[in-house]
Amino acid sequence: MKKHLENRPVYVQLENPSSTRKDVLESAIIAVELLEKYEYTKEIKALKREKMKLAKKIVYDLNLELSALTKALPQAYISKKEKRMVNESRESQGKKPVSLPQESRQKKKKPNSELKRLESELYEIKNKLSGLDV
Repeated sequence: MKKHLENRPVYVQLENPSSTRKDVLESAIIAVELLEKYEYTKEIKALKREKMKLAKKIVYDLNLELSALTKALPQAYISKKEKRMVNESRESQGKKPVSLPQESRQKKKKPNSELKRLESELYEIKNKLSGLDV
């Protein structure tokens, strides 16, 4: 008896069937457009993943080559006196003074308060800005 009731069609009278049909068709068009945008986005994401993999591989290879290059180059140690002389000559020529690598700077700095750290960062940024020839 349940099967008999489920197969029976139900009829409903619509007051304005053409506008209802138009609304249904417009919503179907919007749904198809959304699906197209979704597929486009999916393709873009796949391309992005491929490009990111390629970029990671390139960066990895560059890091390997850079480490091989640094191992192949001889180590050079510059004393503070020699560094000061080089910086003085560079300043007299109007060039930017040579600075210590970032790693050695961080090792030598003692832990400062937050305010002092921010002041030093501001000072460094101003020095970099003044060193730019604009």
